Amino acid sequence: MIRRRSGFTLQLITQTDHAAVSGFLAEHLGNDLFARPTADVIAAIHAHDAGWPLHDDQPMLNASGWPLHVFETPPSLSTQIWSASVERAAVLGPYAALLVSLHQLNLSDGVIRRGLEAKSGGGNFSPRDVFDLNKFQHRQIELQETLRMQIGLRTDIPLTLGLAKRGIDEAEDRLRCDFRWLVLCDSLSLELCCGKPLFSMIRDILPSPLAATPRNGPAITSATESGATGRGTPRPVAFGKPTSTGLGVPRPVAPNASENLEVICAPLLNIQIERVNDETLVLNPWPFDAPNISTDVPFRRLPDSPFPDTETFQTALRNAPVETLRLELRAGG
Repeated sequence: MIRRRSGFTLQLITQTDHAAVSGFLAEHLGNDLFARPTADVIAAIHAHDAGWPLHDDQPMLNASGWPLHVFETPPSLSTQIWSASVERAAVLGPYAALLVSLHQLNLSDGVIRRGLEAKSGGGNFSPRDVFDLNKFQHRQIELQETLRMQIGLRTDIPLTLGLAKRGIDEAEDRLRCDFRWLVLCDSLSLELCCGKPLFSMIRDILPSPLAATPRNGPAITSATESGATGRGTPRPVAFGKPTSTGLGVPRPVAPNASENLEVICAPLLNIQIERVNDETLVLNPWPFDAPNISTDVPFRRLPDSPFPDTETFQTALRNAPVETLRLELRAGG
């Protein structure tokens, strides 16, 4: 659950509704610079927090009596929620489940890093917390190996939090690109729903995993079957020898053109975030299919004060009417 302050009240947004905003953003990814995600990727982004009803249906208070914010969740609860998210994403197919598992694995790594930093500074990151997180990570790595075999991906090269180095394998580069799109949509939704600065930029976003370039010509930059600004699935590209430079995204290529093509890794982009107000962000470069996009997210409003106990809080939350908040992204530059 996201705890957002507005005047003298709290606006409480469930993680399911935050994920719906992420999925909405994924549906609008794609333009002259960015390729479009496939249906599997969009489904995974919609479902990346599918385990959060374990908490949000019966939300807790933190130690100070405030509604527990997503960033305050203890590892003992986080690992249950992350595991449930992956399990529930399995119905979408092995590729979507793999993306959600990668997301949860990377979240757990971030929690471990922050917890160890807090412990070195006198924090209370306990041995049990470390055990729960390590156990979760081992289970996800084992699951990812199974999912990879189902999809036909290699299991010997994903050596860093479930991902391989760029430029080794075409399918691995596609997976990394799709994962970073999940990170992009998740991060933007959090930035909007939380209503306060979390990220000044979102780093290492790939507009497309690979670019095909003629050996004696300019880079090819069209994105999809239906054109650079239309919806569609990226067509296969004929691949040759990898190189380290170039710019562009996949374009339809004749089957007999492979001898004249080289594969190049598309450049990583850092998307800058400028906050107009608590509900509006400006992005540069712009990854979406319209100059601005907006959506509504539901929330419940409670007084901005701590609660004496969980039962009192849950009763107040159930009785609060559902309101909506308009969130907007605009193109910068």
